[in-house]
Amino acid sequence: MLCLFGLVSYGQDKTYYSAEDLADAYEIINIKYPEGLLRDTTIGTANEFNRTFLSYAWLNENNRELIPGGVLMVVPYVDFDTLLTKKQKDELTLKFESVSEFALKQDKINAKTISKLDIKKRIDAEDRICYGVVSFPIIQEGKDGIMYGIIYEMSRICPVSDPGSNMHVYRKIKGKWEYFSIVNVSV
Repeated sequence: MLCLFGLVSYGQDKTYYSAEDLADAYEIINIKYPEGLLRDTTIGTANEFNRTFLSYAWLNENNRELIPGGVLMVVPYVDFDTLLTKKQKDELTLKFESVSEFALKQDKINAKTISKLDIKKRIDAEDRICYGVVSFPIIQEGKDGIMYGIIYEMSRICPVSDPGSNMHVYRKIKGKWEYFSIVNVSV
């Protein structure tokens, strides 16, 4: 099954996701953010910082178990090259290179969305707010039809700090998404 990654610009409703991939992407957002505040637009690879870390190479070299066996564990949890065919790896690499900003639909997510303008207003009013910023999930089929969902998250506490970012990898087993691994990006 070939899944084209959504090359979606902010504010557009037209997507290049299949209906199933779009539903899966929103399901992953809801698993990651069952409540709280989430910026109403996602992040993409147009920003050089995000492009550096939101990549297949970073995913494959820096993924770790959800609960690692040791604090200083440096060996990746899994080699994604063994989970994907060459064609699937090429598809995933292309998807990483083309992650675009996406306007989240409030009626499809559990968390409350907040706009950049509202964030700025609250910061200007010296209101301390906590919110998340995510990429729209990448959905990729792997070997044996196993589906993987990858979401990049930057957590922010404003106006004081930026506590870090991670990629979270989920896999779909028997129709249900489960947490598979975490990819450390920044602290």
